[in-house]
Amino acid sequence: MIPEPETGMPEAPPAEAPGADAEASPEGGAEVEQQGVDQAKPIPGIPEAEPEATLPEAAAEGLQVELESEAEVEADDSAGWPIRTAAGVGALLAGLIVAVLGQRRTRQRRQRKPGDKTPLPGPAAAQVEQEIRAVADQESVDVVDSALRSLADSCEKAGIAPPAIRIVRLRDRQVEVYLQQAVELPAPWQQVGDATAWVTESGEALAAVGLESRYPALVSVGYDAEDGLIMLNLEQLGSFGLVGDRALTAEGAAAIAMELSASPWATRLTLVVVGGLTEVAEVLPGRARYVPDFGDQLISEVLSVPDEQATVVLTMTPLTTSQHGQLRELGAAVVSCDARHHEWALEVTGRDTALLQPVGLDLRPQLVDEATYTGVVEALATSMLDPGVTAAPGAPVVPFGDTHRPHAADPPNETNEDEPETTLPEPTVAEDQVAEDAVPSVDPHDDDAVESTTETNPDETNDQAEAADDATSTEASSSDAIEESGTNTHEPPEAPGTVAVNELLDTGHPVVRLLAPTVDIVGAGADAPSSTTHRAVCTRVATYLALNPGASRPAMVQGVWGGQRISAGTVDSRLSNLRRWFGTNPETGEKYLPPRQLRFADEVTTDWAVFSRLIGPSVAAASTAALEEALTLVRGRPLEGEESKHYAFVEHLLVEMYDTIADAAYELARRRYMDGAWSKAGQAAALGVHLDPGNERLWRLRIHAAHSAGRPDQVAEAIDRMHARISELGFELDEETTELLAAIEQHDLGTIEQSRDAL
Repeated sequence: MIPEPETGMPEAPPAEAPGADAEASPEGGAEVEQQGVDQAKPIPGIPEAEPEATLPEAAAEGLQVELESEAEVEADDSAGWPIRTAAGVGALLAGLIVAVLGQRRTRQRRQRKPGDKTPLPGPAAAQVEQEIRAVADQESVDVVDSALRSLADSCEKAGIAPPAIRIVRLRDRQVEVYLQQAVELPAPWQQVGDATAWVTESGEALAAVGLESRYPALVSVGYDAEDGLIMLNLEQLGSFGLVGDRALTAEGAAAIAMELSASPWATRLTLVVVGGLTEVAEVLPGRARYVPDFGDQLISEVLSVPDEQATVVLTMTPLTTSQHGQLRELGAAVVSCDARHHEWALEVTGRDTALLQPVGLDLRPQLVDEATYTGVVEALATSMLDPGVTAAPGAPVVPFGDTHRPHAADPPNETNEDEPETTLPEPTVAEDQVAEDAVPSVDPHDDDAVESTTETNPDETNDQAEAADDATSTEASSSDAIEESGTNTHEPPEAPGTVAVNELLDTGHPVVRLLAPTVDIVGAGADAPSSTTHRAVCTRVATYLALNPGASRPAMVQGVWGGQRISAGTVDSRLSNLRRWFGTNPETGEKYLPPRQLRFADEVTTDWAVFSRLIGPSVAAASTAALEEALTLVRGRPLEGEESKHYAFVEHLLVEMYDTIADAAYELARRRYMDGAWSKAGQAAALGVHLDPGNERLWRLRIHAAHSAGRPDQVAEAIDRMHARISELGFELDEETTELLAAIEQHDLGTIEQSRDAL
């Protein structure tokens, strides 16, 4: 839990109400929540925005109607996508949390034995994780980190000391720095106003691999009126206070603690939390430490920090002047939940309002409320468990179920079947581009060598997708196609109006295909929406409904639109688009998506459901024929080509998919190897390592297959690729793998045989 700071600190005055002239977002397109903040006072050096042009009232009303109509037809699904969760977690902090979870789950997959499951958190924590994933912006993390590392490096090369940065502002991939004193910075940094303010575009200063971070105590505190992320360099400021409502300042402290514990630029930092937030040090160990109160233990912790590292002491309890002075004398930056001792402070006046002093900048503060804190802690703790351990038994997770937080008004539960819809004409869309490194499926009938099979492309679809009853696909897999990034060759796409479909999916009814880099629909009864945007949103809606039959409308809206404020009319229109696209069940004469319902007819399915039915409850118990058929459905890394924030509701199912597909590939490869079918064993293992490149058990099996086939060239190629993939993931080879490679090099047949027996 996040403990409330002790009393005894002054609270900030209540926030002023939003201006009376603030207008609600028009219905139709994606509505962005009005934040209700006053006009931000600019940071010195940031030019103020020019006033917007105005129209006469009558003309403005007419234009508004036209714009609303167009927005309803062609609402850009990404426009106005939330940059913070309803609870207050910003996109950068969310990106950091997602990155940590991703790294740890990759490690869990490496350690996992066939049949073990990657541990996942319980339903409540899963919902929190999916809220965070819906806003996570991992690219912003890289932009800030690389820009500041490059800045310090460029300054040193120019004979200039790295500048003393007080504030960093990130907006639209543009990094702005505000310095303690005027300094001339080298290119590509450009001066804004006086020489204390500088800016660079992302991409201009990103060659930062291997460079040292010089700003380890940089942390975000909120967003300004233009959605610029404001970050403070605590090491430079020296002292920072969180002022206001006790619960809100505790949430601000939790956000600071989590971000400092997870950010890549804070590796040269020690964070000491005092009087609360004990769980942060437990689930983000390494740089965070906990002490219960001010005393000898705290002083000892601060004194033990190496001189080359920065120290931040974050205390949930007020400090006396003497205590604060003592910590500053020891060189620690101090963050506390009170206004005393601090020139710099964030006055938190509400969940969406705060004032950064002394610059007088209005912000929407970054906060981690108690429910979010609890959920993030559970998710992070679960990611530290050994594979096969069940962390939180309970009912299956239904992302954004009926217990979602009502921070925004939910649309009504019924759809409006009578609402007219206008569709803008659009040129015919070219066939979907297959994601780079997409893989064809394993062909159980292919007896050619693993490195020389022929592939056709089952993954290209025409935008006017129709029923695929007569479509067929010849699918074969080669390790070259699987492993070479961006070098796949594809046959010409199918003729317009058709799509290559695995015969297992030729059901005569719509099928949502998930086992590929991008999601698509086959077997629909009518053309897809002509609008690319509408088609993408309808595909997400179809995915959500196929995986969550009978879900509530608020849960569906939250899952598909990720927290955007969407009008009821927009939701109804997309459901209407989807209903027309899927069409009518020829067997019953009923719509596949009945009016005023959020449940498909039973005949609608997914390729994952088909895969799961073939495999059954146990991969090890599945027949070889079933394994072969199931793996023909896999056309690449599931959803790798989709924006993760758009499919946050699928994340935990993806973990299950990757586990099960890797197990199926391993089991099939092992059986084929034991049967002496080296080529087929290599094919299945190659598919497995494509989906799970850190799985050394699969790599060893692939190497064994090539070695037993008497193909030293394939052995060498597999070893080189394994080294590359494992290194990219940041790991070293397992002892078993190292021993096998040494045995192959030394022609140690006994050790090779032992490794083979362990498969």
